[in-house]
Amino acid sequence: MEDALKKVITEVMSDREIVAFCEKNQISEKEILSNISFFYQQKQANDTCRACLGKKPCVMDVFEMQSQLEYHHGNINLRYHRCTYLNSFDKDYLDILFLPDVIPSGKLFKDKEERNQINNKISQIIHAVSPQKGIYLHGAFGTGKTYIMLKMAEAFAKTKQKVVFAYYPDLVRHIKSSIGNEGYEELVFKLKTAPILILDDIGGEMNSSFIRDEILGSILQYRMMGNLLTFMTSNLNLDQLRNHLLETKYEEDELRSDRILERITYLMEPIYLQGKNYR
Repeated sequence: MEDALKKVITEVMSDREIVAFCEKNQISEKEILSNISFFYQQKQANDTCRACLGKKPCVMDVFEMQSQLEYHHGNINLRYHRCTYLNSFDKDYLDILFLPDVIPSGKLFKDKEERNQINNKISQIIHAVSPQKGIYLHGAFGTGKTYIMLKMAEAFAKTKQKVVFAYYPDLVRHIKSSIGNEGYEELVFKLKTAPILILDDIGGEMNSSFIRDEILGSILQYRMMGNLLTFMTSNLNLDQLRNHLLETKYEEDELRSDRILERITYLMEPIYLQGKNYR
């Protein structure tokens, strides 16, 4: 046990920031020993932050917060502050369409293990050398799907990869109202050709055969042919989405709905997000 403790102390005191903190506050060896859990936790946090610098999805225990050792009236503790690297990306690389300029709070990530698995998958995609599949992220309302995808979009933007993020129900409404108007073809072309496309809340729109076949189908077909990275979120799993795509005003067309599903599964891996409703 004594050797293990010495190893932990040696590891902790190899951190320049921790050494500087101890020197500044004249922390004794006895104080280090009695507060070794705080020091070790800070050492792990420092290692995690240095390996990230805002370029990866956050995996900190307290999401998107950095910890700092604090010495106050003879007591050592940890104080948390918002990550200094948040939003440090060039907004020219992130185009958000039809979504209010509001980012939900990190409380959505309380079920840490579930989301860390998704974060790890996203990190692999962001930093992959070879082409990767995107993610079809589905789960109940309010579990944090949009938040995860927004943070992923920011992470892509930090690596100077162009992302278009569109809230799909309002995108559909806009397209229906602007057919034939200037900018309609330009918008569809942007969705087809974006290096990275994220469609949020598919299945929440009022479906029609035109939207399904001429808009969504053509966008996915183009992206499939170009092997372009594509993501979606939905409250519906793929079977439920298929049923939704069947329900148009004039028809039930299984073949066309199945073709959409084939394109989705070619471009994306379905991942189910569990968790309670945080809204």
